[in-house]
Amino acid sequence: MTILYVTDGIAPYVTGGMQAVARRQIIGLSKVGWDVHFVHSFRRSAREATDLPGTEHVLEYPYSRGLQRCSPWHYLRELKAYSRAVDGIVRRLNPELVYSEGPLVHESLTRSERPPIVFHPHGLDMFQNQMSLIRNLRARLLQPLFCYHALRANCVVSQGGRLTRILTDDIGLAKERIAVLPNAVPMQESRSAKARSGKELKCLFVGRDDPKKGFGLLRQAIDSVPGVSLDVVGMEGEDCGRVRWHGVVRDAEVIRGFYRGADVLVLPSYSEGMATVLLEAMQMGTPAIATDVGASSEVVINGKTGWLIEPGSASAVASAIGQAAKLNAEDYRGYSENCLQHIEENFQEQKVCERLTEILRRVAGN
Repeated sequence: MTILYVTDGIAPYVTGGMQAVARRQIIGLSKVGWDVHFVHSFRRSAREATDLPGTEHVLEYPYSRGLQRCSPWHYLRELKAYSRAVDGIVRRLNPELVYSEGPLVHESLTRSERPPIVFHPHGLDMFQNQMSLIRNLRARLLQPLFCYHALRANCVVSQGGRLTRILTDDIGLAKERIAVLPNAVPMQESRSAKARSGKELKCLFVGRDDPKKGFGLLRQAIDSVPGVSLDVVGMEGEDCGRVRWHGVVRDAEVIRGFYRGADVLVLPSYSEGMATVLLEAMQMGTPAIATDVGASSEVVINGKTGWLIEPGSASAVASAIGQAAKLNAEDYRGYSENCLQHIEENFQEQKVCERLTEILRRVAGN
């Protein structure tokens, strides 16, 4: 089967959660013997292709210039211009299926004669709280474009949890047109459940400096709960009391070391898709405290792999940290074992790719 996989960036050439997903999926679909063509908008040099299997199509992303760049609608114009270039490839290639990693196929969706299209909107941030008036307004401008893609595509991929409810309740999509597909982590060597690091509960935050990540709530919570410490990865700051700052860390093995050394990962976000940090931490046997936003409920099973709390409450974060701090050695090991099992059964790369293949075969009618 010939599939055209459309994205605006692929890891490691462009960094980000969506870009990492794109890379894994392209490799996985090629492994099952499909004729994969992939569209993206970045190459490190004019002569250097990606290291991915399949056929590469590189499009220059149509960035707005001058005053247009200041317009709140510039991103909409860019996406639609990019979709026109993508549709040119769709017409020439005439694949059996198009998979769009984001709202990148508007032009193709306007045509009655076209291949089946699968749309993966990821985190649906424009329907969630961005913790900034300006950012919320800009996000709302994108809602019509995402609704257009979701309602016209043959199938829409959700990572689950509250994201599925956004598709059904806010966009009005029928459940039978939604396919749940989680993010994945690569297979790693078998691990044993771990013990707590010591009497002091070691909390870990991994994320960028973004108001929607809820870091301010975490700082308030740490200050109110005795006997805990916090390591912060991804943000700059000066060590103060029980809080240690480590800045931006790009080495994956170093980050895995932080996951291994922590007792609990804390992610008190106001808005998420399916946070990769939750999967990575649990793959190391580290339970998590996370807010019930996006698809976090698919990963954090309350009382089993961690603590799922409502967003926007420093007291809820503090309460969950306090519960984690009270776990005895046996109970903590049980949480750690549950994390390892949950990741192994539901989020390993090969299993998720098999699920993706099933979805695409069904949509294509093969």
